[in-house]
Amino acid sequence: MNLGCNPVYDGGTDVAVAGKSIVEKTVFRLTDYSEDESHSDAGGVNAPRAHYLESWGDARMDDGTIVPVQPLIAPLFGAMTELEVLAVFAAGEGTSPRTGHEVVQSTFTGDSWERYLHDGFLKDSGYEEATELTIANADVTVPPAQAEGLEAVFTLDYSVGDGSYANNGWCQELPDPITKITWDNVVSVSRQTAEAAGLENGQLAKVKVGEEEVKGAVWVQPGQAEGTWGWRSAMDARASCALRISNIRAKPRIFLWAVTMPTRSADLAR
Repeated sequence: MNLGCNPVYDGGTDVAVAGKSIVEKTVFRLTDYSEDESHSDAGGVNAPRAHYLESWGDARMDDGTIVPVQPLIAPLFGAMTELEVLAVFAAGEGTSPRTGHEVVQSTFTGDSWERYLHDGFLKDSGYEEATELTIANADVTVPPAQAEGLEAVFTLDYSVGDGSYANNGWCQELPDPITKITWDNVVSVSRQTAEAAGLENGQLAKVKVGEEEVKGAVWVQPGQAEGTWGWRSAMDARASCALRISNIRAKPRIFLWAVTMPTRSADLAR
């Protein structure tokens, strides 16, 4: 069962269950998009996922206080939330599906549902304060950084997150607070690494991990750790980055080439 995620995009290249890919094994999908790799050619039931602003739910704050999640609008297109889907499976066959409001209210354990919604939290529902803590007497060792090759660093993008908001043009318009780049992704390297490899801003670099490779424009970033190359999460939520975290862990040796690309620095920084 797949609830609001795309395993083809963020699940790695070797995700399989009982000899079959996770896409082939999935029988129910709750998705944000009508077309994506997670179910484009696969069977099973595909259902639309409700937006969080039209969904009911509950959560806990850092101190354990229970808070309600209330929708700002009524459901627009009859989509379902993860909570409603799980409630259907939990209830079993022969039962009528319940709305998110009904599920949340049925699990409410306070005295007044109306007061709970009015205040926005459940009084005295936080965790009990821990008074006696025991710290284990164990040595913690940190392995040294690799001495050879380059270390890959994948980070969330400041505007599109892990790529989930890549289809939002307004997010794409936001410049990166560090590089000031918009509508693009770059292979960022430190000054020392760039000098050692003969790289300059605007060159097209190819990074290869095992049999996987990805190309991107080089961006020399002051302050970046030496011996690393950085790649922000995919700007295209469906097919931008060929490298997967599983490949990095299994095959840590990384090779990098650069070829001249006729790109003006003004275009790259815009």
